[in-house]
Amino acid sequence: MDPAPRKHLLGLDGLRGVAAMAVVAHHVAVLRDWVGPFDHAYLAVDFFFLLSGYVLGLAYEGRFNRGLGVLEYLRIRLIRLMPMVAVGALLGACYWIAMREAPVTIAMIFVLQVAFIPIVSGERGLYPLNDVQWSLLFELLINVLHALLFRLATTARLVAWVVGSGAALIAINQHYQTLDVGWNVENFPGGIFRVAFAFPAGLLVYRLQAIGRLPTIRTPYAMVVVALASMLALPGFAPATDWVFVIVAFPALMLVAIHAEPPRWMNRPALWAGAVSYPLYAIHDPLLDIAVTLRPADGSELLRMGFWAVAVGLIIVIASWVERYIDRPARLMLTTPAGDRKNRVG
Repeated sequence: MDPAPRKHLLGLDGLRGVAAMAVVAHHVAVLRDWVGPFDHAYLAVDFFFLLSGYVLGLAYEGRFNRGLGVLEYLRIRLIRLMPMVAVGALLGACYWIAMREAPVTIAMIFVLQVAFIPIVSGERGLYPLNDVQWSLLFELLINVLHALLFRLATTARLVAWVVGSGAALIAINQHYQTLDVGWNVENFPGGIFRVAFAFPAGLLVYRLQAIGRLPTIRTPYAMVVVALASMLALPGFAPATDWVFVIVAFPALMLVAIHAEPPRWMNRPALWAGAVSYPLYAIHDPLLDIAVTLRPADGSELLRMGFWAVAVGLIIVIASWVERYIDRPARLMLTTPAGDRKNRVG
C-alpha cells in the first residue's frame, strides 16, 4: 500500500481490513471447533484476490502501457510481499523450535518458505511455518501472469476468461463441496481456480469502469462495511454454494464500494484498517499457534471465550505494530536508494 492512498480507495482499504479480521475469526473458530459465525470466512481470500485485481489494474496497467517491464513489476510486488512473508515464517520457526522441533529442520523449512517453495509432504499445509502463505503464492503467480499477458489480455478476451473461469469455479466448488481449497497438496488445484477467477474479475471491473461501461451506484459506506462483514460472518449456508458469494455477491459489493467513500470521520480508521490488513493476514497464523499453547485447559466457556477475545485483540495490536515498525520501514529501505535514505535521516 502506498503511504498515502488516494481518497477514492479508502473505502476498499477499510473492506480489506474487515476481510483480514474475518479470516482471523475464521481460524479461531476452526481452532475452537465452533460451527456458526465465520465458518465460511475463508471466502475472504477470494475477496482479497478480487480487490487485488482491481487495485493492481488501477495502479499498474497505465504503467505497463508506458513500458514497465515484467522483472521490474515482479521486484515491486516482491518488495510488497516479502517483509511479511519473512516475519510470518520467522514467527512460525520460533514457535516450532519452542515446541522442540529440530532447529536444523526448521531452518531448512524457513529457507524454502521464504523462497516461496511449498512443502509437498507432511501433515500441515504447503507452508508449515505459516499456513496462510499458500494464498500469497497464488497472488504472486497471478501478478506475474498479469504482467506477462497484459498486451494479449484485451478486455473482450478478459470477459471471455472471466465467464469461462467462473463456470470452472462452480465445477470446482461442486467437486470439493467447498471453496476452502488451495492450502494443501490434496486441494491445491482448487486454489488455482479461485485465483484464476477472482483476480481477473477484479481486473475486469477496473477495465469496464475505466471505459464507462459500469453504473455509478451511491451507497452509504457503513452499509457496504456491514454487508461484507455479514457475508463473511453468515452461518448456515451449504459450502457447495460458496460460488454464489465469489461470482455474484463479492463483485457486486466491490462495484458499490468503489463509489462509497467513507465519511471524513472514518478516513483514519479506514486507512489504518487497510494498512494493517496485510500484516494481520500474514502473521496471525503462527500467533494463533502460540495462543493455542497458552489457552486455559479448564474453566468456563465464558473464560475460554474471553481468552480468545483478548488473544485476537493482542494479535491485531501486534500486527499494527509490525506494520508501522517493520513492514513500512522495510519497504521504504528496499525502494529508496541508499543516498536518499541517508539524506532523509540527516
